[in-house]
Amino acid sequence: MFALGAMVIFFNTPMQIMLQKQIDDDYKGRIFSILETMSLALMPLGMILYGFLYDVFPAQWILLLSAALLIGIVLILARPSVLHKAHPQLSIRKKFNGETGAVS
Repeated sequence: MFALGAMVIFFNTPMQIMLQKQIDDDYKGRIFSILETMSLALMPLGMILYGFLYDVFPAQWILLLSAALLIGIVLILARPSVLHKAHPQLSIRKKFNGETGAVS
């Protein structure tokens, strides 16, 4: 549970930074209030869903499948093409130095 809580921090912080950079100042309050309302409103739905799943299936299978799904989503979203679309200002251009064989 601690690791899951720590992972939420690693997801929410970059997302909040991206939203703060891309959203016009006039709309930030509205957007963030909608996001917060939706996240709080969906928590009971998640509790109901996982409560049902824990009653029907063994806990270790639910945790393993949830972890696999989360890892799959992260791997899809962490592809260089997706990251470049999300952060074009961070594109790294590698130059090959033929004499030393080093990448600079």
